[in-house]
Amino acid sequence: MKVCMVIATLERGGAEKQLVLLATRLDRARFSPTVVALTRGGPFEDVLREHRVPCEVIGKRHGVSPLALAQLRRLLRSLRPDVVHTWMFTADSYGRVAAKMAGVRRIVSSELCVDQWKGPVKRAIDRLLAHVTDCVVPNSESVAAWLQSVGLPERIILTIPSAFDPAGYPMKPLEQPAPFSPAPRLIAVGRMYPQKRYDVLVRAMAEIVRVVPQAQLTILGEGPCRRQLEPLVASLGLTGRAEMPGEVANVPRRMAESDLLLMSSDYEGMPNAVLEAMYVGLPVVATAAPGTRDIVRDGETGVLVPLGDHEALARAALSVIRDPQRGHALAVRARREVLQQYAVERMVSAYEALYERLARADKP
Repeated sequence: MKVCMVIATLERGGAEKQLVLLATRLDRARFSPTVVALTRGGPFEDVLREHRVPCEVIGKRHGVSPLALAQLRRLLRSLRPDVVHTWMFTADSYGRVAAKMAGVRRIVSSELCVDQWKGPVKRAIDRLLAHVTDCVVPNSESVAAWLQSVGLPERIILTIPSAFDPAGYPMKPLEQPAPFSPAPRLIAVGRMYPQKRYDVLVRAMAEIVRVVPQAQLTILGEGPCRRQLEPLVASLGLTGRAEMPGEVANVPRRMAESDLLLMSSDYEGMPNAVLEAMYVGLPVVATAAPGTRDIVRDGETGVLVPLGDHEALARAALSVIRDPQRGHALAVRARREVLQQYAVERMVSAYEALYERLARADKP
């Protein structure tokens, strides 16, 4: 079965990571995957090629591009896939329209975030394209509820949770509690986009430093909010206490060298950074964002605080730093949860079953 997956870019990001996990692990005796990047490639392009997954880059240059739509339509007509599987809004829009124009019989769309940023026009596009979509796949119950709230029919929604791939991620030893050092290392991972609310995170760090002066914060990621964060860090006296190295290739090692993951998002889908931290062995302190609260059970596998409340985020982080036994218990339960519930094999098997169900529906 030919499966063509369409996404905007192949840069480092949560949706891109999930696509690559799926494309590289499909059973090649039953499925032949191809990946199309609508706008540009990126680091994940090399990963796909290493696993012998063909990859095409359309090179869309403008916000609205009839040329890119025509190029994608021609490519799909040439590939003749049995299923087109689109990821995220831009690729969802272009990919589903092009697939319909190219005569593709089965169309699947993955939704990996509670996209509160979408205005009336984009929500109307999603509702319209739902009519040509066989299945919309949210990665959490929060995303599924969001899709229904904006008007997508429940009958086409099938939740398949995101997966965590432990390859390359070290496991911190959790045999017994270990006290935090006098200079605890806090880490946040994710693109510097408005939904991540790194302003809340930085303000929380200022509160933490008042109590633990040697605490360090590292934010791994890049994006348009950096230009607001850098002056905020300076104004709060955190220069030298808050590091923002941008996108780095050694995220697993950076996590393993840290003591605590902080997340301050207003909304998510199923944040990869939280799954990664839970596996590595970091206690997680996060806002109770849709998506995050699907995988973190407050007081059991992490600590959740109200959205936008930097003081609550700081208090929760300090409570874990001051109580190593509590942090250890959270980390142990969290690692067990990831290994049991978010294995790559479960996600891949669910998508394989979906593709095959759609194929069977085409047979007389």
